[in-house]
Amino acid sequence: MNEHGFLIFVTGHPYFGRHAYNLASSIKAMDAEAEIAICYNGNAMNHLAEHQYDVFDYVIKADDKIPASHICKLYAPEYTPFKKTVLLDADMLWMQFKKPAELFSELKDVDFTAINEGNESDPHPKYFFWANVEEIKSKYQMKAQIHQWRTEVM
Repeated sequence: MNEHGFLIFVTGHPYFGRHAYNLASSIKAMDAEAEIAICYNGNAMNHLAEHQYDVFDYVIKADDKIPASHICKLYAPEYTPFKKTVLLDADMLWMQFKKPAELFSELKDVDFTAINEGNESDPHPKYFFWANVEEIKSKYQMKAQIHQWRTEVM
């Protein structure tokens, strides 16, 4: 298992495979040594030509029973070939402000992180909580704020 890399999960429409190719290309443009895995199922890679698969260091076929939705991200730990994984949405691009290695350096002592937009005191109207806030607090004996998570980057 490699030390660290990016995982892009694509399910559903073939446009997501195209998006993943563009994202991987933008990462490789900044750092040709960055390791990238694509995990897909169904028709998600049908729009890519054979040579476009070369941008990915790992091409992993996922079980077709995994839903074509954000739920697929729950399977990332099962499919990642990396000890430390940054999970990215396919419909993004890497901007040329920082090299990918800098992100891994910044996250070296972080076990888990994700983008968040709001919290229970100031919820963002576009996003949701992963469960009922009171149930979360009760079940996990949480006293801290419960945040609304987004999953573009985890």
